[in-house]
Amino acid sequence: MMKSNSRDGLTEGEGICYYPRDSGVVSYRGEYHRGRRHGNGTLVWRDGRTYTGKFANDRRGGIGTMTYRDGSTYTGAFVKGRRQGKGQRTYANGSTYQGSYENDVKQGLFVVHNGNGDRTIEVYDKGELKKRSSSRLRSNSVSNDYGVFSKRTNSTSSV
Repeated sequence: MMKSNSRDGLTEGEGICYYPRDSGVVSYRGEYHRGRRHGNGTLVWRDGRTYTGKFANDRRGGIGTMTYRDGSTYTGAFVKGRRQGKGQRTYANGSTYQGSYENDVKQGLFVVHNGNGDRTIEVYDKGELKKRSSSRLRSNSVSNDYGVFSKRTNSTSSV
């Protein structure tokens, strides 16, 4: 069932669509262009997942947040419905994975932060873990793409 404006028989502008019970999707609320999900919107699946963010040509496309039924989230870039580029996965326990994806799989360097201050550097090639190293950050340190910075001394150590 569709509630929206139409132009030339195609959905245009903001609208909401409720999908049949035999579909894996419950609803989409957001922008349409030429009958397709396009622009900002929220898609809800029957298994409890939701996606809020940009759509392009009826697929997740641009920056968005995927929320999984276990409470974890992925925020980052999507291209043609797949994770592509930089993103961050945050788990319910507070641990985070920051890195890049290619065609929906991990690729390259990932920085893993656990809630207890432990940090792991992982290197992936086409989704396969190739290397892992661990270190412990002091509680007064800040990490970013360029290194670990101590708040007190302004000293750095490279990642």
